[in-house]
Amino acid sequence: MLKSFFSSRSAMHSNYQQQTRPKNAVRSQRRSPNSVPHAPCPIHQHWWLSLFVGYPMALVLTSSVFLLVFLQQMVGISNYFVGAPLVFVVLLVGWIWGVGPACLALLSGVLMIDYWILPPANSFKLVLWPNVLTLLVLLVLQLITLYLVAIHKRNQRRLFQAEAAARQQTQELEQAAQLKDHFLSCASHELKTPLTTIRGQAQLALRRLSRQTAFPAEYAYLFSHLEKIEAQTHFLRILVDDLLNLSSLRTGKLPLRIAPCDLNRLCREVAGDLGTLAERPIDLHLPSTPIILAADEGRLTQVLSNLTANALKYSPPTTMVRVEADQTPTQAIVAIHNEGPAIPRSQREVLFEPFYRGPDVQSSPVPGWGLGLAISKEIVDQHGGRIWVESSKGQGTTFLLELPLEPVYQSP
Repeated sequence: MLKSFFSSRSAMHSNYQQQTRPKNAVRSQRRSPNSVPHAPCPIHQHWWLSLFVGYPMALVLTSSVFLLVFLQQMVGISNYFVGAPLVFVVLLVGWIWGVGPACLALLSGVLMIDYWILPPANSFKLVLWPNVLTLLVLLVLQLITLYLVAIHKRNQRRLFQAEAAARQQTQELEQAAQLKDHFLSCASHELKTPLTTIRGQAQLALRRLSRQTAFPAEYAYLFSHLEKIEAQTHFLRILVDDLLNLSSLRTGKLPLRIAPCDLNRLCREVAGDLGTLAERPIDLHLPSTPIILAADEGRLTQVLSNLTANALKYSPPTTMVRVEADQTPTQAIVAIHNEGPAIPRSQREVLFEPFYRGPDVQSSPVPGWGLGLAISKEIVDQHGGRIWVESSKGQGTTFLLELPLEPVYQSP
C-alpha cells in the first residue's frame, strides 16, 4: 500500500492541501448572527497625501507645465502639444490626491491655456466660440480621466477599509481563541481535582463493600451504582486530560521532548496493546530495518494510539486493521487502514477540528468527544509533519502520517 503511496505522493500532497485549507492564522470561528458588524476602520495615510498638500501641488504642477512651455519658447522651441502634459498632470494629481485637487488642476490648466497659449495671448477668450470648441475636446478627455480616477480611488478606499476591518476582526478572533484556550485550561484544572476525589471515594467504597461477606438486601444496589460512578468519572477524567493536552499543546505549555526513537517498535507496541484490548488482530507491515527518527516518543505513541483506536472503533469487528510504516531519505511514513465506512470529502475537511464528530458517528453507540484527531494534528504539526485522511467507498479509510527524520522545531 505504501508503495502506491510513494508513486502518487505528489497527487496526495495536492489533495491534502485542498482538504486542509489554511486555518492556522485563526481557528475556525463564526460570528453570532446577532452580533453588531464592525464600523469601517479609519484609513491612516501619510501627511503628504492630505488635501492640504494636494490643492497647492495641483497649482504647482499645472504651473510647471506652462513654465516648461515658456522655457522652450525662450530657446526657440515651439510646443504645440500643451494639452498632453496637462492631461498627465491631471491624471497624476487625481491618482495621488483625489478628484478635488485634480479638478483644480484641470480648471487652472484650461484657464492658463486660454490666457497664454491661444491667440491673442495674455487675454481670456472663453466667450469666443472657436476657442470654446478647441478646449472642449481637452475638457472632455480630462473629465473622462477624472471619472476613471474617481472610480479607482473609491475602490481603493473600500479595499483599504475591508483590509483594516479584516485585520481587526482577525485580531479579535485570535483574542477569542486565546480566551477559549485559557478557559478550557482553567476549567480542566478545576475539574480535575473534584473528579479525582469522587473517583477515589467511589473506588474506596467499592473495595470496602467487596470485603463485606453479607450486608442488608436494601443496600445491594449500592455496588452497581458505585461501579457506574467510577466508570463515568473515569470517562470524564479522560475528557479533562484531553482538554488539558489540547490546550497545553496549542499554547506551548507542553514542549516536546525530542530524542531518537524507533518507529517500528512504537507501532508494534501500540498494535499489540490495542489489539489485545479489542480482541482483534492487527496486520503489521514494517520494514526489516528500524526507522529511527527524532521525535517525542510519548507524544508520537499518543498519535499512533489515537489513530489505531479509531480504526478499531469505526470498522466492523470481523475486518482487519492494517498498520504500515516505511521511510524515505528524509521522512517516515505511517499508514493506518481500516475497512470502515467511507468518510465524505466535506467531512474530511473538518475532521481534525476540535469536538468535531461526523453525523454517522454522533448517532452511533461509540463514545467520544472528537478530541483525539485534533490532539494528534497538533502533535504532528509541532513535529513539522503532516497528517491527512484518504477514504473512498468500497476501499475503506486510511490515515496517513508523515514525519521528518531530523528534528524540526515548530512554534506553537
